[in-house]
Amino acid sequence: MKFIIKILKWGFFATILVLIVLIGSIFYFTSGLSELSDAKLEFHGTHDTIPFRLSNSGHILIDVGSGKEKKTYPFILDSGASNVVFERFEDDFDLNDNGYTPSFGSSGNFFWSEIKEVDQLEIGNLKLTDLNFQVTSINNQCPDAYGIIGIGVMRHMVWQIDFEKQVLIVTKELSDQKISSSDLQFDLEQNSYGHQLHIPVRISHKSKDIEVSVDLGNSGHLSLNENLIIRDSLILRSKTIFGEGSHGLGEQSKTVAQEKIYLLDTLKFSNTSFEVNNFPTSSRKGDLNLLGLGFFKKFKTTISWKDDKLILSPKDSIDFMDKMFGVHVKFDSQHESAYISTLIEDSPAQKIGIELGQKLVAVNGLIIKSNIDFCRAQSLLYNNNIVELRIIDKDTSKQYKLKSAYLFKGK
Repeated sequence: MKFIIKILKWGFFATILVLIVLIGSIFYFTSGLSELSDAKLEFHGTHDTIPFRLSNSGHILIDVGSGKEKKTYPFILDSGASNVVFERFEDDFDLNDNGYTPSFGSSGNFFWSEIKEVDQLEIGNLKLTDLNFQVTSINNQCPDAYGIIGIGVMRHMVWQIDFEKQVLIVTKELSDQKISSSDLQFDLEQNSYGHQLHIPVRISHKSKDIEVSVDLGNSGHLSLNENLIIRDSLILRSKTIFGEGSHGLGEQSKTVAQEKIYLLDTLKFSNTSFEVNNFPTSSRKGDLNLLGLGFFKKFKTTISWKDDKLILSPKDSIDFMDKMFGVHVKFDSQHESAYISTLIEDSPAQKIGIELGQKLVAVNGLIIKSNIDFCRAQSLLYNNNIVELRIIDKDTSKQYKLKSAYLFKGK
């Protein structure tokens, strides 16, 4: 009997110890999230106009000043992520260690990342001090940004994004922004820890609400967990994406994509009368639900964390269907050559006979011999509607003329 009591006592103390460690861990890592969301801001006047440009991958790029020399670095503006410095550029900044935090990538992958503090940064006339960044890897062979300016900065100001003029109008208060009576206003829900913004949508008139994140860092229109489409028994037109999957924050290994592009008949914004038709969404099982830049760039977009508001200035006609080649390429550094890594079903690339794994020799006469050549070639693929490709297929050189087109018929 004494032996049993002794075991119970040890079990009790072990349970208490586990609870203490668990509670301490939760406190430690939630404090890390809090640090990533905070910054000291110095901002004079009512508004600032900050120019931006779009990267080859379609992301918003802004110049961020750092150091005594006020050297500027391009950063991605992202309403759905924490502040990030990409690991390969960590030495370009004067960073101080400040702990660790758990993180999730765009495909739901879990990883740990360091938190590091920078003394001061400048974005236009906005000065930021005691700002924390995650340091994490990104598998991008042609990086055009040093990191991400995310929620830790954005939530303290009101941001209006004018895609036609390519400028950001930044203010302290929503009342300092120019808002028209005809603009569409939506209520947002804000996560109390990470301060991510969410909005409820429906992917058909009969479906249930789906909470999607307002994510300027996702260059697509909409990303959905495919289980939601299966749950609602929707019969939709779709195209399969074959080949290697894309890589997000914290992802290192190659994965085979089991992804589709669905064409939604209707995307309806819950609790409003606003809806859009013929709306494309990328989807695979396990994906996070993200409303991306492909949607927001069709409007003048205003986002306010303080007011939990999304405001869209509509155009006379909005078409969410974009032309595409339907092919993506990667560079094999070991063999110093590019190859076809991703192909979309029934896309222009597949229709003219391009296949996965084929060696890409040249784009518009630019021969690919190095990673620098590859990045230039990739830029040509991003920024042209017609390209000429030279491809090696079974030791035979073939020339292709590739024209972008709509993926779904009826356009």
